[in-house]
Amino acid sequence: MLIDEMGHNRLELQVIKEAYLLFKVIDERYKQNKSLIFTTNIEEAGWPEFLGDPISTAAIMDRVSFTTLS
Repeated sequence: MLIDEMGHNRLELQVIKEAYLLFKVIDERYKQNKSLIFTTNIEEAGWPEFLGDPISTAAIMDRVSFTTLS
């Protein structure tokens, strides 16, 4: 799965719900040991502000950083 230009538009409206859905996508790919590629211009320090939900941000960063290749 490829998610391109992550952060191009800030998540809006139901921010917590959207951050949670993003976590679910990443978590399912992680659990199934499947690839996930996403591109972003957001630096790691900017993720909490972008996602707007510190709990989902921590969970997402945990999953992403566990298997990251840079």
